[in-house]
Amino acid sequence: MNASIGFLGMVPDFLLVLMLQIAVVYVNKNLGVKTFKVASSSIDDPAIFLPILTLIIIPAIYLVRSLSEATSEITAEDYILLAKSKGLSKKYIYFFHVTTNVLPFLKADLHKVLSIMIGNLFIVEYLYNTRGLTSLIFLHSIKFGYQYNLVIICLLSLFILYLFCYHSLRLLLAAAERRLAK
Repeated sequence: MNASIGFLGMVPDFLLVLMLQIAVVYVNKNLGVKTFKVASSSIDDPAIFLPILTLIIIPAIYLVRSLSEATSEITAEDYILLAKSKGLSKKYIYFFHVTTNVLPFLKADLHKVLSIMIGNLFIVEYLYNTRGLTSLIFLHSIKFGYQYNLVIICLLSLFILYLFCYHSLRLLLAAAERRLAK
């Protein structure tokens, strides 16, 4: 499991997009089952699942790797060994001791994870031929010339999207912390 996550962590995002597209085409061709759209052919018929999957996979791999390291450090601490020696169940130890001490690492990594997602948004929109904010910046300027106001509005919109996602995840983590504190 660790080796496969390590391999996926080394794969650049544009290669992951291409591998997912090739896998979908392979399944469609060999099994005759239409699974997901490989790319958007028009604005009316967008590809949704593969772009979202791509935006989720890369940050998830980063989180799994970093939280796995934090968990292994925490499980070697003295208070975890004391809890084990008291005969507490492994489930109880992980739920109430390890998880509560891993959440600060997760909070610290939220900025990195969201930055990875917003950065991948540029690549995902281009390779899946999906129309969004990043394609508006690039494609509109190719057809109609560079427009400063449009670029600023798109970048501000990306920043607002970043803030919305960040605060939503912080609220989710606060709810998880409250649940664990009870």
